[in-house]
Amino acid sequence: MWPNKQSLLLDMFKERVIPNFPVESTATADEAIRRQAKEVVRRLSGFFGKVTAQIIGEGQSDPKVLEEYRERYVRMRRDITIPVIERATRAASSSDASSCTCSST
Repeated sequence: MWPNKQSLLLDMFKERVIPNFPVESTATADEAIRRQAKEVVRRLSGFFGKVTAQIIGEGQSDPKVLEEYRERYVRMRRDITIPVIERATRAASSSDASSCTCSST
């Protein structure tokens, strides 16, 4: 079914870790990013951190493993997080624009 143990680990990782990082649309962008960062640290401090270390360790001798890790996990995390960062950027931009006191002389 899986070509190697790394593929099995990556599928398990994707199935069990990715869905547990929801982006809260009700939180401010700053709050959502902070919560996500805390959750990543919490998760990687346990079993999934050990799995990640194993995958990265295997990737040192097999670059295909790291590529799969980037494709299956890192890229998905980025895809989930980018909209939150974009929302924060838009909020900061509109905040800066609304607080600007421009005068024409």
